[in-house]
Amino acid sequence: MLREVRTSRGPVLLILASAFLAAAGNGISLVAFPWLVLERTGSATEAAVVAGAGTLPLLFATLIAGVGVDFLGRRRVAMLADAMSALSVAAIPVVALTLGVGVLNTAVLAGLAALGAFFDPAGMTARLSMLPEAGRLGPWR
Repeated sequence: MLREVRTSRGPVLLILASAFLAAAGNGISLVAFPWLVLERTGSATEAAVVAGAGTLPLLFATLIAGVGVDFLGRRRVAMLADAMSALSVAAIPVVALTLGVGVLNTAVLAGLAALGAFFDPAGMTARLSMLPEAGRLGPWR
């Protein structure tokens, strides 16, 4: 009797696509936030403060990312991390439209950059931990 082997590349491709899109978004915001400050203020020092605020949380969040993934679950953490990262970027035009462009100062942009960066390691850890299980479903055993 032949066993039907279910093979699908879908889960692996979805995880890899989500990892690519998240990394692209993180990279763009890592450049865009300081650039926005530089364009608005003309101060390289303030742009560096925002760049630092966007990278320092990565250090600390990486230390606790694995615990968060284990405690809350891989899928939940991946979706929550991407949602929080997207909200931090989407808050820029919302704040500018509701409170005025003048509110987008260095402190606000640094806070939004730090908020978005804090969730990135947990999201990447969660996606990478789902990859072996999704790979077992594929035709490349």
